[in-house]
Amino acid sequence: RLREETSQFAGFAVVRAGSAALTEPGPSEPEQIRLSRVSADFFDLLGSHPALGRFFRPGEDRVGEEPAVVVSHRLWLRRWGRDSSVVGRRIDLDGRPATVVGVLPPEFRFSNQSSLGSFTDPDLFVPYAEVLADLPRTAHSLGVVARIKPGVSVAAAKADLAALSVRMDREEFESRGFKFVAWSLQDRLVRTVRPGLLALLGAVGLLLAIMVANLAMLALTRTARREREFTVRAALGAGRWPLIRQSIAETTVTSLLGGAVGIGLAFLGVKGLLALAPTGLPRRDEVGVDFAVVGFVIVAATVIGIAIGLLPARHAATRDAATVLRTLSLSIGGRRSRGTLLVIQVALSTVLLAGTGLLLVSVVGLSNVDPGFTSSGVVTVEMRAVASRYPDRARLSGFYRTVLERFSALPGVQAVGASSAPPLSAGADQYPAAFPTSSVGRGQEGDYQTTDVLVTTPGYFRAMGITILEGREFAASDDSASRSLIIDETLARRFFPNGGAVGQPVAFGGDSTRYQVIGVARHARLYRMDSDDRGQIYAVHATAPEPWMSVALRSTGDLRALGAAARATVKEIDPSQPISRVIAMTDVVAESLAERRLVAVLVAGFALVALVLAAIGIYGTAASAVAERTREIGIRAALGAEPGGLIGLVLARPVRLVLLGLLAGLGGAIVSSGLIRGLLYGVKPTDPATLGTVVGVVAGVALVAAWIPARRAIQADPADVLKADS
Repeated sequence: RLREETSQFAGFAVVRAGSAALTEPGPSEPEQIRLSRVSADFFDLLGSHPALGRFFRPGEDRVGEEPAVVVSHRLWLRRWGRDSSVVGRRIDLDGRPATVVGVLPPEFRFSNQSSLGSFTDPDLFVPYAEVLADLPRTAHSLGVVARIKPGVSVAAAKADLAALSVRMDREEFESRGFKFVAWSLQDRLVRTVRPGLLALLGAVGLLLAIMVANLAMLALTRTARREREFTVRAALGAGRWPLIRQSIAETTVTSLLGGAVGIGLAFLGVKGLLALAPTGLPRRDEVGVDFAVVGFVIVAATVIGIAIGLLPARHAATRDAATVLRTLSLSIGGRRSRGTLLVIQVALSTVLLAGTGLLLVSVVGLSNVDPGFTSSGVVTVEMRAVASRYPDRARLSGFYRTVLERFSALPGVQAVGASSAPPLSAGADQYPAAFPTSSVGRGQEGDYQTTDVLVTTPGYFRAMGITILEGREFAASDDSASRSLIIDETLARRFFPNGGAVGQPVAFGGDSTRYQVIGVARHARLYRMDSDDRGQIYAVHATAPEPWMSVALRSTGDLRALGAAARATVKEIDPSQPISRVIAMTDVVAESLAERRLVAVLVAGFALVALVLAAIGIYGTAASAVAERTREIGIRAALGAEPGGLIGLVLARPVRLVLLGLLAGLGGAIVSSGLIRGLLYGVKPTDPATLGTVVGVVAGVALVAAWIPARRAIQADPADVLKADS
């Protein structure tokens, strides 16, 4: 219907994510790979060209055809080491023969994504050889890629889809709210990481502004020291241009040297930052310091150097020579400029520190969130049973039963169980469910609630550390005939707030079959640590065996050794069965927080640098104030002025400027904190404790930075000060 009833699109292609066991004749190890099933015109629609071989031909996506395969550049390098003879090679996918017909170019990127999970780059592409009409209406893993016709706006294309959505919802789905949701590929790729990247971009911009303000302040201070030199040279006949050229040359060379050091540190720091980056970060393998970055640094350093270098020569050219020769202080305008720059610097530092504080509080809060399971002491072994070897329910159940029995016999194992969607995997299927006897009047016949459905084996809850709050866990006697289900506390609270969920019937999947609740489990987060409130239903594996399962092993021993033993055990059971991943659940939790942790660490680093720059600026302002009032301080000290009064005299102006900067910074922090709202968890953008801490830190650093030159000034001998000034 998309092709027939829309007019704004040039074409459509089907995309469906999946996985398969890749094997080849010979000694090579089997490998579980990610794949995308696509219609034959997929690559033509995207305008791609193969690096080797060809793409799919028309008709190669017909049902019954031996599949052609296009492999990713990454898989080609890793498995076949750039061997060009891979084109035409026969491989097996889940025990079925296939032929490699092409290799993708290295720059090709097309990521699959679950509804709430992270992005994955497919290892290979195969033709989508299924009949769309045979798909159940509950299927939700089918995607469509469309190309808009030339000259058609995105708004017009979305309007075309919206009109079709209304017709299909009325004609096909009885007005239940069906609709097409259109995303541009770029927006879909970056939608989960966009807030963090924008926060980093904002932090970099603030830090750059603080740095420029700091350099401008130093240039103004330098002006007071060199104006006498420039003025004397001008009086002796030196032209304005030679003075300007000298100043610009000095500052530009210094700026470029600083930029070179920064580029070197960037090369060293990228590897460390990538170690903190989440695995789902789009184009993660392309992150690095390239020519564009180096070019930007060179241009920025040159522009800043020239701008800062103009200040001393400009002041020397505009001030009266007699005035300059009588004093070493800045003009009133110069002092005002320096004060304004200090206020800006403190304000921007406060904004950056406030954002850092909020992000750090959020990361700490997420780290302390109860995920609903106990991650320590658990390692998971993820695998997908090879379809050709386990084609029916009996063989599939038998395979996993054997795996669980062998795993339970490994040394140190306390509990073993498997699930089709372990915590934080975003791997659950969604099905409608109703509770006809709900005590809140919901869940009547035809009133279904969308739930996450997981298939688990007996022992899973104990292995994963998920508490059974009411009733019991699955037992070996819960077979396909028992029709037993376990629901989580979210569904129990929603439909049975007064208790009594155990024993209640469940209408599941939209049919007339009745299941029975035998237990209520704690809610374990399936998607993200910061948001996961959809109700969950657990079905026993014997009822609906799944080929993809994650086996959880709880142990008090070395999890690394246990993972290796589990791999060896699977190989003994079936040498052709690959394993997707073996990972400790503590690492899974850490991965789920990686994006926020990376943003928080980077912003914290920027904030620390900003605080140091602000301290330097405050110190420079106080030191300049001391230098300008040296004679006055000496006279007051000689006349018996108290040290406290002298310190107050010196600190008065810097303290006023810092207070103005703090007030402006707090206002800016409150306004700008809404930009990082999507990255916050458990803390408001106007959190008083965080903002108060930031004010205390900035004020404390400012006081110390200003007090150092003031203290040095009052400790000087008045006679020496007056002699030096005479």
